[in-house]
Amino acid sequence: MLLSLMSVIKRRTIAKDLTLGLTATIILVTAAVSLLYYVSSTSSAEKRLRDQAMLHANRLSHKLATPLVKKDVTTILRTAWDYQKHYGLSRLRVLDADGDAVYNPDMRAYNRSFRANGDVKDDPEATEETGLATATKSVHWYDHYVGSVEVSLTRKGIVEAQQITLYLTFMIMLSVVLTVIAVSRILLKAFLTKPLANVAQGIEVIANGSYDRVLASVGRWDIDVIIEKINVMASHIAARDKRLRDLIEELKVSRDDLHKSLEETVTSLAYTTEKRDPYTAGHQERVNRLALAIAKEQGLSDQQIEGLHIASLLHDIGKIALPAEYLAKPSLLSNVERAIIENHAEVGYDILKNIHFPWPVAEIVYQHHEHLDGSGYPRGLTDKEIHLEAKILTVADVVEAMSAHRPYRPSLGLTAALDEIRSGRGTRYHTSSVDACLRLLDEKKAEFFSKDWCPLFSSQSREP
Repeated sequence: MLLSLMSVIKRRTIAKDLTLGLTATIILVTAAVSLLYYVSSTSSAEKRLRDQAMLHANRLSHKLATPLVKKDVTTILRTAWDYQKHYGLSRLRVLDADGDAVYNPDMRAYNRSFRANGDVKDDPEATEETGLATATKSVHWYDHYVGSVEVSLTRKGIVEAQQITLYLTFMIMLSVVLTVIAVSRILLKAFLTKPLANVAQGIEVIANGSYDRVLASVGRWDIDVIIEKINVMASHIAARDKRLRDLIEELKVSRDDLHKSLEETVTSLAYTTEKRDPYTAGHQERVNRLALAIAKEQGLSDQQIEGLHIASLLHDIGKIALPAEYLAKPSLLSNVERAIIENHAEVGYDILKNIHFPWPVAEIVYQHHEHLDGSGYPRGLTDKEIHLEAKILTVADVVEAMSAHRPYRPSLGLTAALDEIRSGRGTRYHTSSVDACLRLLDEKKAEFFSKDWCPLFSSQSREP
């Protein structure tokens, strides 16, 4: 029962609170009624006991009037002894007119005359705890006082009745409490807990996003008021949710439009660069496709891949500021001309750095000719200083550039390009990017490429 009470305290519910409240009320009412009954029954028992003692005293006064007048001690003793023995009186005393005891169980003469046979004894249980109820009756003979009779009855019966009353009260209270708990649980489960559980289940469904859910009435006015408020609230939330969803759809459309505009803008910029250098037309697009394939092979996030996509389409945008005759020169470049060409990465950075992309596009373009060992240009950065996207772009740019034709030389072929990145693996070129590129090209993962736009898989391009 203690564990049950602790469980109730730990997990409070309306039904349990009502059960506890009702149980406490029943206990208090039962205790109050039992106390009143106990007090009233005790008072009534005391009165009945005193009345009974007085009745015995009246009877004895009639029986002993004549012997007291005649001072017939033997008759007095015999009559008193017989009466006490017959009715089981706790104590009995007969006094004469002078107040001397004629019959008293404590008198030595009595002890010698009558008590020796053991028929009449004082009640050993008439202690201070049980006590005695005493009644005294004066004996008169034609208005002459001839003595008195004193009858005492023990309260043992009253004490026993009190004990029984307390025991019955406790049992009644325990029975009532257990009955109240059992009945209240059944009734509260049927009329309160179950309706509230249905309401709670409906609220949970609404909370999970089903705002069009309408809670049904449970036939309880007070709970139905709450249900009505919940339904109104759910309808308001549903309306707001619809407006929010519409707004999200609009934002998605706007985002897609912006993304499309960005893509078109970047493509236009890349196309502008190719107009300046017609011999490398399609270079940036092919590098873009290969770089994205390498990034996907390495498991880069969509966010990183999208940034790499923009950077790879614009990685040579700096060439727009270079002299066209250098870009289309059919012979090898001089050292001065090569230095000017190599400056295109920094020019591209200057063009893009003021555009607020959500990715480090300008820095990737700036680093796409850097090598892990610091032998690249224009800043001679080393491994930890170079963005991963720039490392991937470098590998894709080298493979495409060596595989494609240039004004100053024919295509070197895919084999030479792959030998180049193998020889520089881990020194100049990023190891994982090189491995991913080799896997893609060796396994001919055509789902990433198309022979229509990329010469990497054509039979001609594989020959040096």
